[in-house]
Amino acid sequence: MRLSVAPLFIVAMALSGPASAYASDVSVTHEECASEVRVIARDAPLSAVLNRLAAVLDFELHFSGTDTSVNIDATQRVEDLLARLGSNVAMLLERNPHCEAKQRIVTVWILPRGSPTVSPALVTELHNKEQAELAKANAKMTGKILGMHIMEESSRDGTR
Repeated sequence: MRLSVAPLFIVAMALSGPASAYASDVSVTHEECASEVRVIARDAPLSAVLNRLAAVLDFELHFSGTDTSVNIDATQRVEDLLARLGSNVAMLLERNPHCEAKQRIVTVWILPRGSPTVSPALVTELHNKEQAELAKANAKMTGKILGMHIMEESSRDGTR
């Protein structure tokens, strides 16, 4: 009895799913200090497009919107493109130290439809909440490091 490998290969490819294909279906091009970004996506999940943008532009992404399918071929200002992709977008910007008189996106929140409308107060609230969580995590880590340091000192002194 002779088994054919081709059907197994086809089944394996089908089971490997579209997740691996999405990365190749999303292209983001951006030149340093340029105002515009080029995005090409074909039947890609919105989260894949946003994650690719975040990776290329080096910003933190918080996505809690609906993961719809995206088809886009556009060159636009980053802020306009994000607003086009997500219906409820909040962005935190800072001065870009590498590009004179330009700002860069630090954090983007894509909120679900029906959430409170994005306002400067909401961005501040989101940023403050994020900073509080980071401070708490840093304090916890510092405590662990100091605890380890104290234990090392006491073991050297023989007072453990």
